[in-house]
Amino acid sequence: MRVARLTKQGGSIVQTASPSPGIGIAATTLGATIDVLTQIVSDEHVLYIKLRNCHWNVEGARFRELRALFEEQYETVAENIDRVAERTRALGVKAVGTMTEYLQRTALVERPHVFPSAKSMIHDLLEDHGTVIRFIKTSLASSLQNCLDVGSAALLTALMQDHERMAWILRASVSENVDDRQPRAERFSVLYE
Repeated sequence: MRVARLTKQGGSIVQTASPSPGIGIAATTLGATIDVLTQIVSDEHVLYIKLRNCHWNVEGARFRELRALFEEQYETVAENIDRVAERTRALGVKAVGTMTEYLQRTALVERPHVFPSAKSMIHDLLEDHGTVIRFIKTSLASSLQNCLDVGSAALLTALMQDHERMAWILRASVSENVDDRQPRAERFSVLYE
């Protein structure tokens, strides 16, 4: 049995087929799950690059501390990327693997040619972790919840907990209230817009 799903390529929606993994997951469940996993792996890749950028470009009195913190977080995110991609493959679907695909599917916002202060880096990363957390919570709680397979839902729960922990550590690393900035307009999800 092959599972058909709709994907975006360029500006067009294209139907692709993947072999069923033969593990008792219905085609509709598989398609919904793959859509969620694809956004997660895309968000994780963009966040990984942003964390590397912060690690390379942080300056100031807390240089060593923040550089180590950003490294710890990008290592966690790298592990998450692998877990999501491997889950996609376990479900019988090829995992997306190009920056072009990630940028089409991510809800995170990049800021090319901008080198923010250490404090702004932390605020930006907190917003990104929050975006990922909200997407996962919505995916688990929405009508898609009935369409996600049990293994993928468990993986998403673990990823959400990782991001909650990383956000907590970032919040704890700033001395003043991190909520004093105006929230940025952000894309929440390419799936739920």
